[in-house]
Amino acid sequence: MMKKSPFAFLFLFLSLVPSALADSTKDDDSLLTLPFKTAGGVVDSFFDLGNILVGGKRLDSPLSDFVATSVSSTSVVTSKDIEKRGAKNLPEAMQEVPGVIMSDLSGNGEEPTLDFRGFSQGQDFVFLLDGVRLNEPKSNNINYPLIPLSLMDRLEVSRSGASFLYGEGAMGGVANLVPKKPMEESGLKSRVKTGAGSFGEWSESMEASARQGNSGIFMSGDLYHTDGFRQNSSVEKQDFYIKLDQAFTEENHIGLSYLHADAHLDRSGSIRESRLRDFGYKATERPRNFSDLDTDLIIFNGLVQPWDGLVLSGNVFGRQSHELSVANFATFDTTDNELDLMMNTWGTTVQLEQSKDLPFNLVESFLLGVDYSDNSVDEEDFNRSKATLGRVGTAVDTNSTKENIGFFSKASLAWNERLGTYFGLRYDSIDFTNADAINIGNNTPSEVSQWSHSIGASYKASKQLSFSALYSESFRAPTLSDLYANPLFGGNPNLKPLEAANYEVGAKWISQMWTASSTFFLNHIKNEIGFDPNLTDATHLFGQNSNFGKTRRGGLETSIESRFTRWLRARLSHTYTDARFGSNDNSGTQKSGDFIPMIPRNRWSSSVFIDPTENWSIMLNMLSVSQQVLINDLTNDRNGRRLPAYTVFNVKTAYRLKGWEFSVEVRNLLDERYETGGSLGVAPGPFVTDPTTTDNFFVPAPGRGCYASVSYSF
Repeated sequence: MMKKSPFAFLFLFLSLVPSALADSTKDDDSLLTLPFKTAGGVVDSFFDLGNILVGGKRLDSPLSDFVATSVSSTSVVTSKDIEKRGAKNLPEAMQEVPGVIMSDLSGNGEEPTLDFRGFSQGQDFVFLLDGVRLNEPKSNNINYPLIPLSLMDRLEVSRSGASFLYGEGAMGGVANLVPKKPMEESGLKSRVKTGAGSFGEWSESMEASARQGNSGIFMSGDLYHTDGFRQNSSVEKQDFYIKLDQAFTEENHIGLSYLHADAHLDRSGSIRESRLRDFGYKATERPRNFSDLDTDLIIFNGLVQPWDGLVLSGNVFGRQSHELSVANFATFDTTDNELDLMMNTWGTTVQLEQSKDLPFNLVESFLLGVDYSDNSVDEEDFNRSKATLGRVGTAVDTNSTKENIGFFSKASLAWNERLGTYFGLRYDSIDFTNADAINIGNNTPSEVSQWSHSIGASYKASKQLSFSALYSESFRAPTLSDLYANPLFGGNPNLKPLEAANYEVGAKWISQMWTASSTFFLNHIKNEIGFDPNLTDATHLFGQNSNFGKTRRGGLETSIESRFTRWLRARLSHTYTDARFGSNDNSGTQKSGDFIPMIPRNRWSSSVFIDPTENWSIMLNMLSVSQQVLINDLTNDRNGRRLPAYTVFNVKTAYRLKGWEFSVEVRNLLDERYETGGSLGVAPGPFVTDPTTTDNFFVPAPGRGCYASVSYSF
């Protein structure tokens, strides 16, 4: 239970004070008025709570699109917002987005799973950097430790079906990571920062931007280390990023960027509930689990505007990622599993966009494009001796490929910037192959051909009030892991793609004093993929991956942001999500109507910003998450055990003076004891038939911790 204190009640009161009390005084540097440019126009707030589809184009373009800036639920988080919150990695920065839930099964705080409206990141959500997909080709997951925050200008997160532009995997939406660019004026700017805190945490970072005439350069680099709050949870990361920009004219330019990042991550993982009680939240049952990650990404992009109203843009990229990891399973007495994984990807995207004025004040926009990617995965799994730590045998030796080509288009029509509609259409063709040297019966090729589309409309009823609605059909192909995993772990080359029908209706109110929005969403999915322990045969001894059938996710997102006085402002968001199975699985297990694991029904977040003086700022932050069904508890009937609800408070203060900035933050201010992940210890199966097993697994979260930093800009 959360500890009670007068401070907690004061903080909640400040978060929930009616926005009608807001002061009408306008401040150009406030959260409500801070402007910045995006590809689709001007966004009114650095934390936008309304119905804006910033990701309305596959690649950036200088052409504005009224419909693209008026449809769907999108949040924008800038680098200033990330700095204010004190986020140390991308998942923590994403928690500024309404409705995002973070659960950590690795135990190091760097590799969590993010949930968007009941959709899991990686599986059903696409991440892009400068228009390049970051989802790993083997499992569609995101290697967050390899994406440094220092290179980001802002995050644009669109939570709705977007396969009509971005292809497979965008059933839940898209996160567009917009990198920083070289400064616009000639000259040089630099910044250095250092910090240290609890659990042996320290960091060093630098960035520099320069321009001479039409040539510009931006660079950033980071070092980060923490011992972790648990046994075997240390983290070491380093990265370097450079971006070159060459403008030939105001309308024509090219760019080249390169990112290198690597990380060593210990993985304390989950711990049995009985041992958690006996040994405390700092213990682990997996003392040797770790992962070494590295990646190199190079992107060449260009934009040409031959005449007003026509833009041709494109990119070419190459990426290589490597992972070496060890998984120590508590149920295996003599061996661990060692994974050696190499992934190579290259691809290109070309986009042509036209915008023109029509009679009767109409504006027509049309976008046409194609993207292609070729992915190869070389995987070797070894049995590793727990006694000698040496390799004792090969379990998996495969070479897999995934080749994808997609054609996309979008047509928009806007009238007087009050009423607009759009229609988007895309076709994808995806081919999978596998060459398994050990399990030769696991090499059946797979192919997916899929159409996606979306239609939306927006209406600005008055200066303050606007409405939007959309419908989309999106999909996700099975991953290489789904199709070709070791048969003991469920590989099934006969899986069908998931298909989703997305509905959304939203309203937004903006005035000088406050901003509020509410969005209703509903998603129907068929062919949901999951592991079924009941589908066993001579090859799949423990079960296999299967298309379960139907699921549904629906809910309501509500957000409000306001300024009370010139020195006090606040924001509050709430997301209600109802995620359930819509049918039984293939073996007939009764779970229709049961909740999908690890998707909470309620999520609250609020922040209070206090500026006592021009140079001094204070931020108070709260996150509250309701209880969740444990992983693998598909029928919700394992003794009613749930991952308990939790509420966490953070506070940060910063002082700025002549280029210097000093900051101090306290995370988990009230020292809440809670868990961010949980799963059933043993599910009934061929070897365990007792349905009353209660020794479940949980992943503890860190207690109270402090961090201080100092930076200098020159």
